[in-house]
Amino acid sequence: MSGRLCRRRAPRHVATHPRTRIYPRTRNDEPGSGNAGAGGYPRRLAEATVVLVELRAVVVEQFDHADALLTQARQDWRGAPAQVFGGVYAGWQAAAARLRGDLDRIYAAAVAEFEALLSMNETDDR
Repeated sequence: MSGRLCRRRAPRHVATHPRTRIYPRTRNDEPGSGNAGAGGYPRRLAEATVVLVELRAVVVEQFDHADALLTQARQDWRGAPAQVFGGVYAGWQAAAARLRGDLDRIYAAAVAEFEALLSMNETDDR
């Protein structure tokens, strides 16, 4: 070995966030294993929650902007095109609401797991 530190790389089929290098949890990252106590999984879980908050903020901002544009376009249409557009618009709003809800549920699950992990670590420290 050359003495240089090697950065752990994710397999090619695993998508990672470029700024935080979040990898999927492995068997060695499980709570109770030596790696979890060294900050591996808890650190990545904390980073993931930050990324989820940023992602939701971007999604909300972009959907609000698109909603304003679609609302403005809808005001100029009359008759049959307006009815068709109304159906498409309602479907789009439902899809946007589902995506926001999914992001909220994923974030809540990540926060709950992180808090449970912290609680378990505090119990172990006692």
